[in-house]
Amino acid sequence: MPPVYLPVSSGPLRQGEFISGLIEPRTRPEGLVSTGPGTNLTTDLKEHPFAVILTQDCELEGDHRARNSDPIDEKKLIDVVLLCDVFSIEDVRKIARRIGFDSKAFKRIQQNRDERFHYLQAVASNEDAMGNAFGAQGVDFKRVFALTPELVYGQIGHNAKRRFKLDSPYLENLIVRFYAYQSRIALPVPHAF
Repeated sequence: MPPVYLPVSSGPLRQGEFISGLIEPRTRPEGLVSTGPGTNLTTDLKEHPFAVILTQDCELEGDHRARNSDPIDEKKLIDVVLLCDVFSIEDVRKIARRIGFDSKAFKRIQQNRDERFHYLQAVASNEDAMGNAFGAQGVDFKRVFALTPELVYGQIGHNAKRRFKLDSPYLENLIVRFYAYQSRIALPVPHAF
């Protein structure tokens, strides 16, 4: 059977790459109300224990090359890296219960038939750059966040660790499902049954 995950520890960030320990600075809305020069912003730090990168490889690779060129090629830099939170399957089950899913609905999540969640099989220790094994995991497409590339690269090797990436066709499956979820069309009235 072909591999599902490949270890990643260096080079440009990759689409479908999993990173542990990212921290997101979040400015409080009241801190954005300007009261003149020298206004202090209040920032909270949100920890993302595990996240997957959703930004396209070509953008990530171009950004990495541009950052490492002399002089820096400003035209190829990207503003943010798009990420999504990843949870243990037990935590996905808790989230599903909290939003009213029963065991039958949770089975749809495990079969990747629910549009909001993406089920990921367990990770073997030889597939993780740090040599750890993980049980099944789930991506909640509603839990999206963005960090600047500087923040992501700056945290790697400190609090954040590069772990592994999805191999093809599992990568494409995740990405297509994520963008399908983000592309939903809100109907003014649900269909009649």
